[in-house]
Amino acid sequence: LGLSAFQLVLRRIRDKSDFGTDVIMRYTLRLLTAQQFHRASGLIYALEHIRKKNIEIFKPKIDSRYDKGHIVSHNKAKMMSSIIDNPKEIINASKDHDVVGIDETQFFDHSIVDVCKRLAYNKKRVIVAGLDTDYKGLPFGPMPDMMCEAEYVDKLRAICIECGNPASYSQRTSKAVSYT
Repeated sequence: LGLSAFQLVLRRIRDKSDFGTDVIMRYTLRLLTAQQFHRASGLIYALEHIRKKNIEIFKPKIDSRYDKGHIVSHNKAKMMSSIIDNPKEIINASKDHDVVGIDETQFFDHSIVDVCKRLAYNKKRVIVAGLDTDYKGLPFGPMPDMMCEAEYVDKLRAICIECGNPASYSQRTSKAVSYT
């Protein structure tokens, strides 16, 4: 993915009029699943900016770990986002946008799946990111249903900061009973 982004940027630098997408696939509903330390969603959103699309990013109100008005990666890269309580708010809030990004999708209720399908049907490019499994390795929230509906699913794995091997699950650092 990083190499694809590099090639796209390099082509744009060499020829300002080159808007080709020989590296990046066309899609309407794309799902990225990644563990906590692997934030590919930021890279994809950045690519959409490079391609000069009108993008709006949403995240659930419950995600206030770093910054309420931005999505923030663990390496502190951030992009502005809108906070929502109910997934249905996305439909009206994204009317004037070509691309809709949704981060931390696992924290929304299952209505997010129908919202994403409706957006894609209305010719919006929808990029959804979130954890597919919880710290126990069990399916997380609406993500299994979202995986069934997405035209493209990229299941990305992080690198364990302890042993350096591919990480398949998130590590729970809290003793709290809830997921948030």
